[in-house]
Amino acid sequence: MPIYDAHIAVDWSAANSPRRGKDSIWISENGARGINISTRAEAMAWVEARIARALADGERLHIGFDFAFGLTRGAAEALLGEGGWQSFWTFLHDAVEEGSRNASNRFAVGERLNMGSELEGPFWGHPWQHSFAHLRPTRCAKGGTPWPHPFPAKRHCDARVPSAQEIWKLAYTGSVGSQMLLGVAALERLRRRHEAVAIWPFETGFADDLSKPVLVTEIYPSANLFKYKRLLGEAKVADEAQVMAVSGFCARADAKGAFEHLLVPQGLTEEQHRDVLDEEGWILGQ
Repeated sequence: MPIYDAHIAVDWSAANSPRRGKDSIWISENGARGINISTRAEAMAWVEARIARALADGERLHIGFDFAFGLTRGAAEALLGEGGWQSFWTFLHDAVEEGSRNASNRFAVGERLNMGSELEGPFWGHPWQHSFAHLRPTRCAKGGTPWPHPFPAKRHCDARVPSAQEIWKLAYTGSVGSQMLLGVAALERLRRRHEAVAIWPFETGFADDLSKPVLVTEIYPSANLFKYKRLLGEAKVADEAQVMAVSGFCARADAKGAFEHLLVPQGLTEEQHRDVLDEEGWILGQ
């Protein structure tokens, strides 16, 4: 019997103004054609309405978002003075500001996080027309140490995905850091408003406790597992194909009784297991 009645995939966006089409927000449920939404505020309103409908109907939902849920092990302690995923989520909940049309202070938030370190970075990247005292436009100073920080550049799960960008990148192509800062802030607001929501794997111990009716996971839609390219002819853009592929794959796996296997990574050491659950998070299916 399936664990969830519906599987939803959300392709997030850190755009600073309303946008549709490529590099905007796309949502698919159970493999259906994508819904294209122009702002993060509208997307989260859609998610909350879907959760409300599910709870009213007695449904269980899985919702995957394509941004990192945590910093690398040791980074929260170094930057915020307190370790663990919750300190990072709480900080972003309080620090991130964004309007209804996507304008946000994400670069200022990245700069604030950098100020917790005695070294340059770790967050980097911003529009060239702006200047920040504690946020460089490039990864490190010319001739500088490739990665000078006492915590790793990549999470354990990112190391398994060669194409995954570093979470510290706030601008330019593949600015996954900006998606993370804005996305985590949005999910923390969601989590505080809905007791029915569980954040995977932090609050579920991977698959130890799936009792809450809404499960929120981190996804990587371009992973080979989902084979999204076969849908490119049907979808308008690659982003739509990816959410269709992820939500459809999860729905089919759940129908076969195999979805729980996607929630439990294999080959982790005891220390890595602890890092993932305490701080870093994990990518579904990796």
